[in-house]
Amino acid sequence: MNMAFNEDGKNNKMHKATPVVRWIMFLPAVIWMIFIFYMSAQTGGESGSLSERITRPVIDLLDHIFNYGEHYAVAFDRMEFIIRKCAHMTEYAILFLLIFFPLKKCAGVSWKAYMVGMIIAVIYAGSDEVHQYFVEGRHGCISDVLIDSAGAVTAAVLTALASNKKTILAAVCIVLCGVTGVLIYV
Repeated sequence: MNMAFNEDGKNNKMHKATPVVRWIMFLPAVIWMIFIFYMSAQTGGESGSLSERITRPVIDLLDHIFNYGEHYAVAFDRMEFIIRKCAHMTEYAILFLLIFFPLKKCAGVSWKAYMVGMIIAVIYAGSDEVHQYFVEGRHGCISDVLIDSAGAVTAAVLTALASNKKTILAAVCIVLCGVTGVLIYV
């Protein structure tokens, strides 16, 4: 029996998958991109209302940590901002994963899947901010693209760490540079 193997020595069956099967593998990523687009199409008021409905219970749950008598260690607005930005990072981390795993299965070469997954997520983050520029009460900004991109990069680094111990030093450097850049910008 003649089996094809990729450069990592792993079975390469997915290279021969039909185009229909390959497209179906990317369907979750497309659905997730539609979800992101839908959320970005909400007006500023709708988005703010949804964010408050989500962040308020989280902040109330954490109230005992941030409340010292009648004084708050972290103001609600600041805490809401942090939760919203973490949600955006998570949103794009998920997007990266939904692109990465089918790419890795189809292409069989991990580093290409990492690069293409990150590039697509970063480009989509940029296009999402452009989209928000045209929505009433919203605006696009570069810092949000950086935060969204940090989510994709974090997912890529964690995936690399989970699959290959040789990448730990490079991954730690990438995360530290990315986090430092985002913190400096914000």
